[in-house]
Amino acid sequence: MSKSLGVFLTRCLKPTVAGLVLLICFGNTAVAEEYLLAKGDVLEFQVLGIPDLRQRSPIGMDGTVLLPLVGAVEAAGRTVSAVRDAVVAQAPQKGYPVQGVGGDVWQFVHPEAVVLQVVEYRPIYLTGDVANPGEQPFRSGMTVRQAIAVAGGYDLVRLRIDNPILELTDLKTQYNTTWPRLAAAQIRVARLRAELEGRDETSLAVSADGGLSAGLLPEIEQVQGELLANRVDDHSKEKQAVRVSLQHIERRLDLLSRRQENEQTAKEEDTIELERVRRLHEKGLASVALLNDARRAVLLWSTRALESFAEASRMERERNDLQRNLVRIEDSRRIELLGELTAAMLDVADLKAQLQGNAEKLVYVGGLRSELARGGRQSPPEITVVRKSADAVDRISANEETDLWPGDVVEITLNVDWILAPSLRPSIAAEKSR
Repeated sequence: MSKSLGVFLTRCLKPTVAGLVLLICFGNTAVAEEYLLAKGDVLEFQVLGIPDLRQRSPIGMDGTVLLPLVGAVEAAGRTVSAVRDAVVAQAPQKGYPVQGVGGDVWQFVHPEAVVLQVVEYRPIYLTGDVANPGEQPFRSGMTVRQAIAVAGGYDLVRLRIDNPILELTDLKTQYNTTWPRLAAAQIRVARLRAELEGRDETSLAVSADGGLSAGLLPEIEQVQGELLANRVDDHSKEKQAVRVSLQHIERRLDLLSRRQENEQTAKEEDTIELERVRRLHEKGLASVALLNDARRAVLLWSTRALESFAEASRMERERNDLQRNLVRIEDSRRIELLGELTAAMLDVADLKAQLQGNAEKLVYVGGLRSELARGGRQSPPEITVVRKSADAVDRISANEETDLWPGDVVEITLNVDWILAPSLRPSIAAEKSR
């Protein structure tokens, strides 16, 4: 630096530069006096009148910052003024080359011309019941209220309700449509039980709450009653058809048995006649033709007896099959009804759970809607500022006007106990009537 420039800086700037530099560097007096630099802060170094020496440098993981002329300087855990003092103490001993007419000329920096300031603080972080939790750039003088505003305001993230009014309408629709399904499932269970017990009629008293119209319940009962009667009648007809077939087989077997008796009697008579004719033939009193006729008669009755026996065996098999079918029809129907009854009972349990869940949601969302209509909160939010110092981590109870420091983590919790309190819960019927 030329002698004239040094004199100028000494005489003109010396009385004011120190105060001006501090004002430029820190802006906020509270932060300037108390804030300790930390890893992640970005410092800007410059020398008045020498643009080439202007540089921005972050504080590294080792807590040092690299600056022109002086190199690495310990910064973490120190104030900006302390770091500047360390830089100023080394600046007069450092020079830099300036190209001149006769070659490079070494210039030295006047301490009063050194300016060091924080240009970028560590960000702050918001978590909890805000619309957009996460990282925010820090601005000097920033308060909790301002940070919440930047985050989009308060939001009941835990409840995840975008619009309680629209949500309430959807829940009412689900609640009202679940009731008819539950009533139909309960009547279906009663109808299946009646079928299992062999009854052809049933009745079930189902509450008409939950938006179930007075005319719909009788219609469901009538339809299920008709279905029960038709199924019982169809089952009876199916069994009756098998019974009729069994009766027909029994009659045929009876006739066949009588025919077999007649055939056996005729065979015995012809056998006796054959013996008589054979004796006569042996004595020469009967011709061969007469003997052959007697033999053919006995053979004919034997053949008919075999045919009758085969037909009787076939008919007995048919009778046994029909008897098994009659038992199988009853067993298959019972198995089918038990399966349908199990599914219907599961449907009833599932629909009851859905109804209970919708009812509880109606209470919560109805309370939120009422609170939105009043335009306020029941109680102030719980705000905690987590602040890390050099040797500890402090949890500070705060409010919306609390000043923030760089690196602070703000935890926000809205008090929703008033929604869950039984004394403040509106009834389901009241919510549904709105």
